[in-house]
Amino acid sequence: MSTLRLVALLAVILSVPGCAPETPARKKVVVLAFDGAGWDTIDPMIDAGRLPQLERLKRRAAWGPLETFKPTKSPVIWTSVATGKSMEKHGILDFVFLENNDIQVPYSNSERREPSVWQILDHFDKRSVVVNWFVTYPPDAIDGVMVSNRFRKALLISDDRRARMADAVHPPEMLDVLLPFVSLDYQDVRNQRELPDLVELHDGLAPDNDGSQIPVLKDYWIYVLQEAMIDDVSRHLFETEDFDFFATYFRLPDIVQHAALSLVDPELVERTLGALRSGEMRLEDATELRQAVAELLHPFYRHMAVTIEHYLDNVDEDTYVIVLSDHGFSLHAGGYDHYHIPEDAPAPPGIFLMTGPNVEPGRVAAVSVYDIAPTILHVLGLPTGEDMDGAPLTLALKNTHPVTRKRYAKDLMTPKVHERDVEIDQRTLEELRSLGYIR
Repeated sequence: MSTLRLVALLAVILSVPGCAPETPARKKVVVLAFDGAGWDTIDPMIDAGRLPQLERLKRRAAWGPLETFKPTKSPVIWTSVATGKSMEKHGILDFVFLENNDIQVPYSNSERREPSVWQILDHFDKRSVVVNWFVTYPPDAIDGVMVSNRFRKALLISDDRRARMADAVHPPEMLDVLLPFVSLDYQDVRNQRELPDLVELHDGLAPDNDGSQIPVLKDYWIYVLQEAMIDDVSRHLFETEDFDFFATYFRLPDIVQHAALSLVDPELVERTLGALRSGEMRLEDATELRQAVAELLHPFYRHMAVTIEHYLDNVDEDTYVIVLSDHGFSLHAGGYDHYHIPEDAPAPPGIFLMTGPNVEPGRVAAVSVYDIAPTILHVLGLPTGEDMDGAPLTLALKNTHPVTRKRYAKDLMTPKVHERDVEIDQRTLEELRSLGYIR
């Protein structure tokens, strides 16, 4: 058969429906991160039928508690999630450190020593969109969009000075697209999202104690506006940008719990903590206080559930969706938190759920914050890092290809220009003090 006739025959065959070679499905990963969420406060609301979206999600997802580590500090753990590595390797050790002349400054992306999952994906020509992830300022120059955690501070500076936030996003020209999402109407934003006014709630419980003077509650309006802004920015980028990997971070579940004991029945709090200190606490006392905190969190978990459902309803069948938190909260004799827990108590676990085309629904026996990055790489068909401290969650997958490993060079991390902004750094330090992280 002549070459011309062979070419013509192949053209006819490929033109017949079903005969053309199929284009491999494009796998994607979406990560939805919620700081401080815990199953011990979510499950009571699911059991009461008040979080139907999360109940449906648990039935179709691989899920379980997410093992974390001490110190349960957000910049440390979220950097471990992004790198798959311990704090000793990635170099982000706390919220702040002492710089020149012993000046206290927040950790930044410039101090991170290991490549993130989005930098590894960039190496393989995968496009990423990352929004509000902890310790991402200055943003990485990747193919895609990065809205660093500094961008949320745009709410705290005057409109005529917001152009200075261009270095908080990549590419910088994206700032003009994002600034219209900055809203300063607290009541409107709160009502739209059906969130309570926590100062008003506090004053109803303790009228003799002005809630507006409690640090976390005093700034609650800022946290609500920042969360709404990040929510709107994330949805816009999700709908308008092409990506292989998408990740966004929310923090209200954590913020609310920092003030939780001042927002539930004070007699119940006093009775339960007193019993804890004396070693005479009954199981029903702890259960009652946990239930009260779960009730407090319900509108915030409801908003979280609505957010999750929005993304699940708008991904295609070849997309993996991972929902997680960095830690939960612990009730102990000293109070209710995640950073002053007794030395002999374990770090309170976060939550983990994953859906996708190859996911086996059901409880996952063990999953760690270190497993997230290697799992993302594995489901996208890429090698995991040789020196990552976690492993892909192959037990959560129905069928899987062999795990491969590769050492990713640190030259994946492009140099970052980092200029300290005294005003914004000071605002960050004030926020950390109000949340009890630093003095």
